[in-house]
Amino acid sequence: MHSRGAAFALEPGHPNVLAPGKRPAHTLMPVIAERGGELFSVQGTMGGRAHAQIHVQVLLRLLAGASPGEAVAAPRFIVGGVTPGPGDTVWVEEGVPAEARRALERARMRLRDLPASSEATGHAQVVAPDASGILRAGTDPRADG
Repeated sequence: MHSRGAAFALEPGHPNVLAPGKRPAHTLMPVIAERGGELFSVQGTMGGRAHAQIHVQVLLRLLAGASPGEAVAAPRFIVGGVTPGPGDTVWVEEGVPAEARRALERARMRLRDLPASSEATGHAQVVAPDASGILRAGTDPRADG
């Protein structure tokens, strides 16, 4: 469910023309991940151009054993920013590991520092079953979730 139904158009031929069975293109990018054929996580983000970057960083943390809350709260970086910006600029939150910063610098990226939990790195939410199958959720401290 989303509130982007207003993205439909009434203009014939428009990509988002209102029609039976049609879904409008929108800026949300939910992800459902499975592991071994079982549900692993359900993720959602706010973050403009950075959706995929946010999802990857959160998913990698989940795969490394972080809880949903830990995964969304962890420091992250965004290449190019949430809104269109230079592609060689990386917005880096306080707390991103030094090893990651060095790798970005070796790639000749321009690093721009951000405070911890900056809204400039988008928002994320995760729901994932724990080992006993109980659903656990994490909502981003960068937002009012």
